[in-house]
Amino acid sequence: MYSERGPMLWQDAEDDTDPDPPPELNYRHFHTGWYDLYSKARELYASLFGGTPCEASGQKFPPGMQYLVKRENLVRRPLQFWQLMKDDILKCVPTLGYVFERVT
Repeated sequence: MYSERGPMLWQDAEDDTDPDPPPELNYRHFHTGWYDLYSKARELYASLFGGTPCEASGQKFPPGMQYLVKRENLVRRPLQFWQLMKDDILKCVPTLGYVFERVT
């Protein structure tokens, strides 16, 4: 999605009382839902980068994002970490891929 300012970013609303941002900021809110992606993304951010979920802010992101990641960033974590992550996405929490989308 584009506006006259370029590609639109999105951010999950923390709750349904969050007002939509003004158009000049060029991002919009996904409203809250049953899965609470706002909190899930903060939890994932804290588990990947340290800190607590409360310290992690909501992320602005382009929906449908695909990542290009340097090899050195991937090998910083053991293979077992990535295997568990894949298992979580495929078997346990299929919506975890949507949460990764928000951690940009």
